[in-house]
Amino acid sequence: MTISLRHCVREAQHGNHEAVLFLLREFEPLIRKYVKKYYVYYESLEEAISTADHAIVDCIFTFDLNKKDNQNDYRKNNVQRQLLAAVHNAFEYESYRKQCYWKRVQKNIIESDIVTDFPYNWAAPEEETPEHCLLRREKKNKYGRP
Repeated sequence: MTISLRHCVREAQHGNHEAVLFLLREFEPLIRKYVKKYYVYYESLEEAISTADHAIVDCIFTFDLNKKDNQNDYRKNNVQRQLLAAVHNAFEYESYRKQCYWKRVQKNIIESDIVTDFPYNWAAPEEETPEHCLLRREKKNKYGRP
């Protein structure tokens, strides 16, 4: 299997689109596994699949075919291991990045919808908020009084 994967990677690096599609189909079960695991971090199923496809294609085009591939030595440049690691790392990175973003957003919001980035005394008085001014202006126009 590794020889055919190396051959497909070589063909893909030389511009053969069918080889890229073959590799994507070959790793479809892996992609489905990771999409199922990390689906909550994405807006849609297509976005999660796109992350995996992008990781595989990046790995294909950065893979060094000049190194020897030895199945007995796991530290060597094994095609299958590299592709598996690329997909795993892409999903781990994306999920970590989105978790950090959500933590920053949640840190800035209190249950009463007050933003905590600024000190409390920096906020405008309630009478000067745009909503309050608009309501006061509408009442004035409707009833003819302030």
